[in-house]
Amino acid sequence: MLEHVDAYTFVNIRVLEHVDAYTFVNIRVLEHVDAYTFVNIRLLEHVDAYTFVNIRVLEHVDAYTFVNIRVLEHVDAYTFVNIRVLEHVDAYTFVNIRVLEHVDAYTFVNIRVLEHVDAYAFVNIRVLEHVDAYTFVNIRVLEHVDAYTFINIRVLEHVDAYYDNDKRRWLVYTKL
Repeated sequence: MLEHVDAYTFVNIRVLEHVDAYTFVNIRVLEHVDAYTFVNIRLLEHVDAYTFVNIRVLEHVDAYTFVNIRVLEHVDAYTFVNIRVLEHVDAYTFVNIRVLEHVDAYTFVNIRVLEHVDAYAFVNIRVLEHVDAYTFVNIRVLEHVDAYTFINIRVLEHVDAYYDNDKRRWLVYTKL
C-alpha cells in the first residue's frame, strides 16, 4: 500500500480458475468508503487461473469516481490489470480499461492517475485483439492536468511503443 492510504479502505477481488460469468465475485468494502463509490467488475467465463484483478481505492476519492474493469473471455493467464487511484482524484475522473479477447499473456496495462488530476480528465485505453505479447502501454497523468485534458490511446495491430527520454513519456508509433 502507498503512504497515506486509509487503513480500512480496501477493495480486493480474486477470481479463481474456471469461474463462470456470474459467479464468485468477492468484494470487501470496508468502512470509510464514500457513499457513491462504485466498483463493478465482471469477469467473463474461461478466465485463466492466475488472472488477478486488484483494485485499491485510496483515501479521499470523490463520491462519483467510477472504476470499471471488464476482462473478456480467453484472456491469457498472466494478464494483469492494476489500477491505483491515488489521493485527491477529482469527482468525475473516470478510468476505463477493456482488455479484449486474445490479448497475449504478457500484455500489461498500468494506469496511475496521480494526485490533483482535474475533474474532467479522462483516460481511456483500449487494447484491441492480437496485440503483441510485449506491447506495453503506460500512461502517467501528472499533477495539475487541465480540466478538459483528454488522453485517448488506441493500440491497434502492429503498433509498438517506446519511451522517449527527452520528452520523458511513452510514444506510440506504427510498425512499417
